[in-house]
Amino acid sequence: MDPQAPYFRKRERIKPFRQGWFDTACCPPNVIRTLAALGQYLYSENSDGVAVHLYVSGEVTAHVGDAVVTLTQETKYPWDGDVAITVELENPTEFDLRLRIPGWCKDAELEINGTPVEYQTENGYARLHRAWLSGDTVVLRLAMPVQRIYSDRRVSSSAGKVALQRGPIVYCLEEVDNRTGLNAVVLPRDSELNSEFEESLLGGVATISASALKIDRDAGESLYSTNPGRLADTTLKAVPYAVWGNRERGEMLVWINEA
Repeated sequence: MDPQAPYFRKRERIKPFRQGWFDTACCPPNVIRTLAALGQYLYSENSDGVAVHLYVSGEVTAHVGDAVVTLTQETKYPWDGDVAITVELENPTEFDLRLRIPGWCKDAELEINGTPVEYQTENGYARLHRAWLSGDTVVLRLAMPVQRIYSDRRVSSSAGKVALQRGPIVYCLEEVDNRTGLNAVVLPRDSELNSEFEESLLGGVATISASALKIDRDAGESLYSTNPGRLADTTLKAVPYAVWGNRERGEMLVWINEA
């Protein structure tokens, strides 16, 4: 076999930081295209009513039969699970307002004008049918506890590991927050997972922290040894995966050892 063939050439180690640019860059035009079409992703309308698919602050005008309906949405989603939607229309109008309940949410509550309401879920949407008045306000409360996510046992690379998720956001560890050696971090199953919104970090993000352990071995010890190392107490800090690599270059880890 030819040792100069691509398979035999020395392969560059995967760099633990984001790629700065690509010769063929598809992301900028895709971002522009997505922003231009955003309204079509957020809402849809038909003769029966209006459906809200995604939660983003803003205003939309929809048509339900002959009625013109304006919905004003206020939310800090995805950092906060509260969404307020105010209905504006000229005359009282009966129609369906459908709100998507995300698959990650195990507990969702709804209020209309400050009063809790029961609702039926159809195909992943909470259906609210009533004669709406101008000024009616719907508040959707999506519980956002930090959740531990596990992969199928057939994914060998993540066996015995756990990922962290809060709301729709998957999190990761970065070296800048947790020092080097992220693969030595162990998250106990009984550790409490706490979330905090840090306005000055990465443009304002919710972070996750927890008490954890870190395997510590002497730096001069051989690569392989009968010494399992010491378990030292540490504090784990996780940031949203979407924003990693925007501070310092270093390691990044999504799947964390669990014990």
